[in-house]
Amino acid sequence: MSVHTDLRQVADLIELCFGHQMDHDGKQYLNYLRNVAAGRRQVRWLDGANERISVPLFGYVWIEDGKVVGNVSISPFAWQKRWYYLIANVAVHPDYRRRGIAKLLTEQAIYHAQFQGVDQLWLQVKEFNQTAINLYQNLGFEQRSVRTQWRLMDFVQIGEQSDKLITLHVIPRPRKDWEQHQQWFERNYPVDVQWYFGVDTQNLSPGLLKSVERYLLNDQAMQHYSAYNNNQLAGIMTYQPTQNNPHSLFLSIPVSETENEVLESLLGFANRLFGVNNTLRVNYPAGRGLDAFQACNFLPQNTLIWMEYPADLFKKT
Repeated sequence: MSVHTDLRQVADLIELCFGHQMDHDGKQYLNYLRNVAAGRRQVRWLDGANERISVPLFGYVWIEDGKVVGNVSISPFAWQKRWYYLIANVAVHPDYRRRGIAKLLTEQAIYHAQFQGVDQLWLQVKEFNQTAINLYQNLGFEQRSVRTQWRLMDFVQIGEQSDKLITLHVIPRPRKDWEQHQQWFERNYPVDVQWYFGVDTQNLSPGLLKSVERYLLNDQAMQHYSAYNNNQLAGIMTYQPTQNNPHSLFLSIPVSETENEVLESLLGFANRLFGVNNTLRVNYPAGRGLDAFQACNFLPQNTLIWMEYPADLFKKT
């Protein structure tokens, strides 16, 4: 794909294929592509840039009749001295479908990642897109996780409503809760998907040394809160601010009969403390805590199946 000649058409193709199901982040992504395509300086720089920079502007296009009718994007992620590639935006114009173009584009992305010698190759597909799921499974991808992205949308009377939802005692996380926090966090955000969120377990650890390290790296300061039920630790929430909205919440809560109550208390606390002036988002294992998220004014943006190309196949050329 040439940023100079193809990017605007790629944005139009993605909107044509996915616009009806696109969430807020997806629409922002489209605006980003179009802004880059319109910026001459950015286009000149990106056309000559090494692809291992974390911008989703690399990939392949399928051109027929003088226009872009197919696309696959490749998004690089650098994480702990390893490179991960994410295949995205596999799109084919409706008039050119059922000819194997999506399969060929995806295969090209696989070959490309193998040639680059990256460490892992992933993709995400919406849970209802069975045609795409079948395609990726036939190519060798294996399901690793199913996760839902939630977003705080409604700010009406948020403070009053949040107070009613906080039934547990919520306090800044004491140091003694760290070991349990680590275990619960890795259950909800497994190590093999932490690269995508840019947060690993050690980022959450307490101590002055860690705080100084994060400050020197110019990381946004995280805040951790523990929820107690009758003096028993029930769950922990991490708030991660960013330079721009939305800000992220990471919820370390075990599967239990009280999960919804714990979620409501922590989400209600976050709404009251951070939600009035900020947009909040949560990525959480699919199918869990549905009533709690909705009670706290969070709406589901999408549910994605995370698939990885197996290491034994990835090493083949």
